[in-house]
Amino acid sequence: MDNFSRIDQFGYLELADEPAKAGEAIYIPQHPAGRPTEIAMESSVDGGNCVVKNAVYDGYVAGSDVSYYCDTEFGSSGSPVISRDTHEVVALHHFGGCPNSGVNAQLIKAEIGHLL
Repeated sequence: MDNFSRIDQFGYLELADEPAKAGEAIYIPQHPAGRPTEIAMESSVDGGNCVVKNAVYDGYVAGSDVSYYCDTEFGSSGSPVISRDTHEVVALHHFGGCPNSGVNAQLIKAEIGHLL
């Protein structure tokens, strides 16, 4: 598809230029359980705010993820994990648990950056 003008109205997100940092405030726009968009900004851990817990965390591959305790539900995989400071994507959510985790955006950028 070459007609990008049809989707310009929706805007876009950018992958972060810098790696996530422990303690960095984040938010996650998501469609949990297929419901309309909800934005996770709170956590039952870390003083109530969504923050990066571990900037480097073992996902399915050692050191591939960023971890956090933001409140997410089934169906939120694929949601962007966004820095509250820069509004850039620091991870791509894919695993719910304690903690939750997402693939580090720096790894994604290394793979597809030449396409952006």
